[in-house]
Amino acid sequence: MVLRALIFDFDGVVVDTETPLWRSWVHVFDAFGATPLTLEEWCESLGRSDADPLLLDPARRLREVVGEGVDLDQVQVMRRAERDRLLDQVGVTPGVERLLDEAAGAGVAVAIASSSPRTWIDQHLASRGLLDRFPVISCAGQGVPGKPDPTVYLRACAALGVDAPTALAIEDSPHGIAAAKAAGLTCVALRTVLGSELDLSQADRVVTELDQVTLTWLDAECADIAEAGRGGVGSG
Repeated sequence: MVLRALIFDFDGVVVDTETPLWRSWVHVFDAFGATPLTLEEWCESLGRSDADPLLLDPARRLREVVGEGVDLDQVQVMRRAERDRLLDQVGVTPGVERLLDEAAGAGVAVAIASSSPRTWIDQHLASRGLLDRFPVISCAGQGVPGKPDPTVYLRACAALGVDAPTALAIEDSPHGIAAAKAAGLTCVALRTVLGSELDLSQADRVVTELDQVTLTWLDAECADIAEAGRGGVGSG
């Protein structure tokens, strides 16, 4: 087996936290009678860290639309309540746990590389019984830049003790793909419902669900791409 490590993005890949986050802001904008953010605007921020100056700030946008009198503390209380209600209904993405089982059986290391804070990831992994399945979680923050910078992937590979060309990333956003490819990993992109219009063409392969993806297939893709010495576009 060529593949030595399988590295997952978190938001949108392991757990679809992105849709509840988006819908919670739509709920808030609706409550204030304001035109909500477009899905295109929202998707442009997918994969970026909280510290990224290019990250969309929905609260600031709401204040610009509604006026300075809006109580942002009240807004956040409303939004988080709706977000948490929606998140409670979201399970692990189908196919993830099977891939983790297959990786464990084949001796393939696993990790998470994410622009999200460690506390956010730990919280959602723990509530779904997956915290002990990821021995390495590489996050942005504390001086570590988020995606599209490749650092979180380079740190994950270093912690696992593998070379980047023997690792494969599973991503769902252009920024995440850029980070994985810049780090030297093969990258399979998962096209989600929320990100259905995103340009994922820089990934080596694009899939629409993980439930049909096997570790054997991922290993074959990693081997083919390594042998060809190229990154490309495909679908599976």
